[in-house]
Amino acid sequence: DHEAMIERLKDPVAIAEENRNLAVLYEELGKRSFEFAQLPRSEEAYQKCLALDPDNPRYLSDLAQLYATAAIRQEETRQKLTLLRNSSRFWESAATKTPDVVQKREYQQGAANALMGAAKELTIAGLGNEARRELERARSIAPIGSPVAHQIDSMLDQSFR
Repeated sequence: DHEAMIERLKDPVAIAEENRNLAVLYEELGKRSFEFAQLPRSEEAYQKCLALDPDNPRYLSDLAQLYATAAIRQEETRQKLTLLRNSSRFWESAATKTPDVVQKREYQQGAANALMGAAKELTIAGLGNEARRELERARSIAPIGSPVAHQIDSMLDQSFR
């Protein structure tokens, strides 16, 4: 029995399966921590998920949502921008890793929304050129014909004539 366990620990397929199982537990810890507004603990748990199962789009989207939520709560502009850009980056990564077309579209919209938020913050800070770049990037990510794409187009038309 002991030797069978040692052999299992050497098997890459078994190791990957164990990592995926452990990642599920860390995701649950991340979600519970998130529910109780323990964002640093939640972030740490989600990062562990990704270390164990780096191609899982669900863990990438969990982290993207966490950063988007943290950005809403952040008052300092630079920190808010960093959080929004991180959110967008993780949404984009999730979109590239999911085979589900509907989920991909949702992740792309999440990325575009985060960049729109960054553009709004940059506009408030008087950094119109940077805001425009963020909006153009958001437009390149947003699914064609989606509500977020229309919103970005409207912002570009209104703000940067």
